[in-house]
Amino acid sequence: MKISLSARVLSKRISKDIYIQAVILLIAGVWALVFPTGKSLAMFSNVNSMSMAGFSSPAASEPVTKLPLFTRKHHSFQVAIDTLADGAAQSSSPELKAYYQGLMDRISEGRPAVAPKSVTEEKKEDSQDKSESNETASLAAGDLKFEMNPTIENWVTFFTATGRGRMTMQTALGRSGKYLQVAKETFAREGLPTDMVFLAQAESTWLPKIDSRVKARGLWQFMPDTGTDYGLNENQYIDERSDPVRSTEASAQYLRDLYYLFNDWPLAMAAYNSGENRVMRAIVANGRPDFWELNSKGLLPNETRNYVPIILAIITVAKDYQAYGFNVNFDPALKYDAIDVNGQVSLQLVADCAGTSLDQIQSLNPQFSNQTTSPSLAQKVYVPSGSGTQTMAALQQVPVDKRVAWRVHRSFQGESLNDVATAYQVRVEDLRSANQINGDQINPGAVLNIPVAAKTVYVPGPSSVSRSRSVSVVRHYGRRPVVTTRRRR
Repeated sequence: MKISLSARVLSKRISKDIYIQAVILLIAGVWALVFPTGKSLAMFSNVNSMSMAGFSSPAASEPVTKLPLFTRKHHSFQVAIDTLADGAAQSSSPELKAYYQGLMDRISEGRPAVAPKSVTEEKKEDSQDKSESNETASLAAGDLKFEMNPTIENWVTFFTATGRGRMTMQTALGRSGKYLQVAKETFAREGLPTDMVFLAQAESTWLPKIDSRVKARGLWQFMPDTGTDYGLNENQYIDERSDPVRSTEASAQYLRDLYYLFNDWPLAMAAYNSGENRVMRAIVANGRPDFWELNSKGLLPNETRNYVPIILAIITVAKDYQAYGFNVNFDPALKYDAIDVNGQVSLQLVADCAGTSLDQIQSLNPQFSNQTTSPSLAQKVYVPSGSGTQTMAALQQVPVDKRVAWRVHRSFQGESLNDVATAYQVRVEDLRSANQINGDQINPGAVLNIPVAAKTVYVPGPSSVSRSRSVSVVRHYGRRPVVTTRRRR
């Protein structure tokens, strides 16, 4: 009798549980039809599973957005991945097999869209690291952690205790003042260690228009194909590898891709120099992913073997330059407003609209080759900080088909239309027509269209492109040129 009663009670409880679950699923289905979001359905299923286990239901958590692991448009990393896959399949090294599996897991999981650190947060972490115990005494202070070794120390000695090395470091640190803040903010926004910005010092000594012998260009020495993969435009009018802002954004994305590929910063730096395929072949030959082993065994090119310790030495000195006896006069930090320009506009007109000189606009925009923007692209033009709004307002009053030839002029107190015509050597009648005004008097501060060709503008034809004016520099560190015979990327 007791057994029969217990069975009936259990049966009722099971039926009640099934009924509750059916009602919950029905409500969830109706809710999903009215509010079709995975979040709402997940909330109901979470309530069901938690209540059945006897727990109270917490608020639903936000779904984590996953992005493709690599930013690069053309997935040229596939050759390197295949190299590792073949090597892991044929190798008896458990470390290599685990390394390959880790890469497959990262590709499968994707890249989380996490909130990046700010430069301020990284500075706080730096100060905390300096106050930690002796366990970190061998680490260079900063957001990129690495152990000092004799190879790095030799390059530190070169940059601090030799005439040529000190001069190179002194000059480059001074130039870095212009771009360092923009670079650090960009790298922090992308979630990268901001110490990595000193890679540009090894690449170009912070010169935005420098060319290598193999056509790498700019602060970050992008090869043409790699630049294109990361969205950098290049034609006879513009080369965004020299754009200090756009190229820095592309470099941060490229370095992040290389880090996700190799899961190690020294290996990522090595790949930035000599190419991901060459570094992956060296890892397979070594049986484990350790840059310093690849270095000691001679599995990488001599240039790359020096390249990584040079960067780490630069970081070491640059972050504590005063302790090494450097007194640096840093170039003023790059400050700018970015305006959107469609089609071709002379940089002289941009300078007029911004109320500054052509030299200043060219200094802010080293990506433009011939004092004019590209006729076929939507592009960013940088103007002095605080002048973006007035520049756009003045530019928009110039007819689109006149923005290569015409200039603008801001009138001052007591100036007449005849004075302006004389200054620009145009007829008063043409000034009146271009500005739709009558009479000879103009208001102070008025922005006038000047219908005259900007004499500084050069508009090239298809066959007139030449980069011969670009600087080609061989960078010597010690006896051997280290960063010149360049990579294939």
